[in-house]
Amino acid sequence: TTSHNQVAANGVNDRGFYFRNFNTSGNEALLAYITGNGDVYGTSFNNISDKRTKTNFSPYENSLEKVLKVKTYNYILLNREYDDFGNLVFSESEKKQDFGFIAQELYEIFPELVKKPKNENKELWAVSYDKMVVVLTKAIQEQQAIIEKQNKEIDMLNKKSAEIDNLKAEIDFIKAQLNADKQSSNR
Repeated sequence: TTSHNQVAANGVNDRGFYFRNFNTSGNEALLAYITGNGDVYGTSFNNISDKRTKTNFSPYENSLEKVLKVKTYNYILLNREYDDFGNLVFSESEKKQDFGFIAQELYEIFPELVKKPKNENKELWAVSYDKMVVVLTKAIQEQQAIIEKQNKEIDMLNKKSAEIDNLKAEIDFIKAQLNADKQSSNR
């Protein structure tokens, strides 16, 4: 066992986890890994979503209205470390440009997408970005319904406009006929 700042037996400080598989020929394949700083790499991440594991279905509603309230940001991600008492300490030792949401703000709109820490001195707020796909899918569907309704209204207004143009043309024709009749009777 080594302390947090000692070099591990293999000579690196990255204490990540590697997930490997061996095929029938005995060749090793790297499936995924988690780096010492918490970045996760892999080729596919699948969440179980089997209907057999779910009950009490109800439609997810009013997503678009909520999504429009969500703020997105570009930011510098600070390095997260722990002090000798296990409390979180933030530093700019490893700045990383990133973008996303602020969990505390998102919690006010979509609490089901945020993991709120029990102890903010020792844990971080977290966002379930993968579940945001469901929210955004519903928001797109709601927006599409609005667009389709507006397109029908535009089509109806275009037809009425064409009818008005036709009526104007008929009126102009009738006026021209009346003027022609009036001039011929004045002679």
